[in-house]
Amino acid sequence: MISADLTLHSIAIRGSHIWRMFALTMFLLVITACGGANSMMLERYLADNEAALTVPASSDTTFVSFEVAPGTPAVTIGANLKAAGIIADDRPFEAYVRVNNLATRLDAGVFTLSPSMTLIDIVHALQNSRSAGRLITVREGWRLEQTSDWLAATDQFSDT
Repeated sequence: MISADLTLHSIAIRGSHIWRMFALTMFLLVITACGGANSMMLERYLADNEAALTVPASSDTTFVSFEVAPGTPAVTIGANLKAAGIIADDRPFEAYVRVNNLATRLDAGVFTLSPSMTLIDIVHALQNSRSAGRLITVREGWRLEQTSDWLAATDQFSDT
């Protein structure tokens, strides 16, 4: 009688373990499906709002400096672009970046952007940071000391 009870008890424990594994597997499948559904909803949102990707926020061709700090998430970049008047709505920006897996490809730096750029052009620009450059021509025949003195006297490397 004791061995029969132990056998039934071990079957119940194994059944409980199998049930937990089944429940965990189903939970993971549901979570995965929701992620796929979220992606499909974002793709549908972009399809319904295609003009937000291809039509500039404004016809204003003025360029402004826009800074992205290292580690800034895409959602914050979008909100900052909207606050700066460069884009009209930050939701298409975030959706476009997420659907195209570009969040990790957005660079930190200072960018020159305009409200007359399309959202796609802005995202492309944010993936290609370049430092601001300045062309300096050194007169032929000048020694290093003369060049150094001239650069210091003309304040070529100041931020103002």
